[in-house]
Order: sequence, then C-alpha cells, then structure tokens
Amino acid sequence: MRKYRKLIPLMTLLFLSASAVKAQDTATVYLPREVTVNSSDVVLDDVAIISGDNEIAQAAGAVSLGNFNRADQNLVLDRAVIMSRLSSEGISRNSFRITGAKRVTVNRKNKVIDSEKIIAGARRYLKNNFESSGWAELAQVGSCDDLTVGAGVGELELYYRLVSADENSAAVGVDIYADDEKLAERVIRFRGKYERRVAITKERVQTGEVLTPENVKIEKRLSDTPQSGGWREPFGMVARRDLAPGTELNSQVTGRAESPKVVERNERVVIKINTGGLKITAQGQALQQGRVGEQIWVRNSDSQKRLPAIVREDGSVEPVF
Repeated sequence: MRKYRKLIPLMTLLFLSASAVKAQDTATVYLPREVTVNSSDVVLDDVAIISGDNEIAQAAGAVSLGNFNRADQNLVLDRAVIMSRLSSEGISRNSFRITGAKRVTVNRKNKVIDSEKIIAGARRYLKNNFESSGWAELAQVGSCDDLTVGAGVGELELYYRLVSADENSAAVGVDIYADDEKLAERVIRFRGKYERRVAITKERVQTGEVLTPENVKIEKRLSDTPQSGGWREPFGMVARRDLAPGTELNSQVTGRAESPKVVERNERVVIKINTGGLKITAQGQALQQGRVGEQIWVRNSDSQKRLPAIVREDGSVEPVF
C-alpha cells in the first residue's frame, strides 16, 4: 500500500510536466476586428497577433490567406477559414488556438486619385491647347470614377491627349502610368459654353414703347452656341407687345421704331436735286404717303412727270435716278 502511495505523487508530477510541455508547443492567434495591410498578398502575420511556440508562430504567420484582385476590395476572414488554411499547410489544430474577433475584415492601404483632380487636369489641357475655340467655360458631361491603386505602386503620372473636338464639344483621354506601366485610362467629355450678351427688360415695357438703358439692361450669359455676329444692343427699337420684367429681347418681341409720317398723299413737296455742287429745286406733288427714308412717287408740277424720290427729314424729296 505504501508502495502505491509513493507512485501517485510521481505520476502526478509526470502528468503536470507533460502538460507544461504541451502548453509550450502551442500558439495563440489573436484576431482584431479590422486591419489594413500594404501588400496585395495577405498572410496570417499581416492580420493577426501570434504568440506562443516560436516555431509554430513562424509557420502559422507565413500561411497565405488570399490576395486582393482590386485595389478597392476587402477580405473578410472568419475563424473557420483561418483554421482551414492552417490545417492545409500541415499545422495541427491542436497546436494553436484562435482568440479575439470571430472574423477579421482586411482592407488594403491604397493610393487614390480623386475624379475631380482628373477632370480638372483635362479641363486645363483643353484651355491651354485649344484657346481658339472661343469657349468661355467647359461643362463636364457624364461621370468619371476615382482611380484606386495599391500603396505599393510607384509615383502616378497622368498624360492627357485629345480624343475628339468640334465647335460644341471635346473629349480628352487621360492615361495613368506608374513605373512605366499603364494602369488605367479615363475619357473626360466636355460641352463648350460660349459667352453671349443678352438684353433683358428691367421693368414692364408696353407695346410700342421705345427700348432705352432705363428700361433694358445688358447681361453676359453662357450658351451652347456662339454670339451672332449681327447682334446689336436694342436701344432705339420698340416693343412689339407688352413685355414683363426679365424678358430676354429678340427679333420676335422687338422691332424698329417707325419714322413719323412727314409727307401725306397729295401734299405739295419741294423736289431737291443736288448734282456735284449744282442745286436745283422744283415744286411737286406727293402721290403717296411717306416716312423719312422711304421711296415714294411724286409729280413734277412744271413737267407733270412722275418720278421716284426719297423722303428727307425736312419734308423735301430727292429724286432717284
């Protein structure tokens, strides 16, 4: 009996020693909830804190957990996936334990070129190289995505080129390079805007009222089409209909002011002829009503001949030969 009593402490000691050895031959893998990495190829060392047996920790840390196919991608790894990857590399499940979060989200540290920067560069390129277009502004058409690349990519360089252009629009290609390798390209489309002068009523203008700087203002506005070469300020013209404040004036709502009627039909008129310093006057009769600058028929009172003549501001007429 005493012999067996001596064996029990010895067996207990051997058991505890074996447990201690077993504890030393294991590793603990601690998972955070989220982590950001630099590399596109992810290993366990990148995403977890591994402690315990050094040999097991090194082997486990080198196990691949996957890679990023896109710069904006993230990986979500749960405990089961990590255990499966470790086991597939010959690391026994009894030699490690996983603590911390149930799953870890792995993000890649990226470089991002904002779409606004790409668009601004394309706009600058057009303004610097195509000033003769006469555009006052370039309005971007459509969308442009940000460019996202991995943090390990070298310095990014943007090269611009003209894709197409006409009087109303242009498209600029943007090639993005790093380390002499083309990573991506964008095509930025613009619509050209022209600066035009427009006449706007300041207040209500009634039919027949003369347009002046007091009731009309001139503004600059952007338009899809250039200013007509024949555009003139409408001062001195009249409104063809009642116009509300803020109405943009055009040929449909304005017209020339009519000259006063200075010659009536059958009215006696003076016929004036001026030929190289020789001035001749005669009496005549207007056969038509006429305003200043209009051509009417008159009859010479002496010869009774009918002849065409232009009405002048003083009421006289000048024959047309």
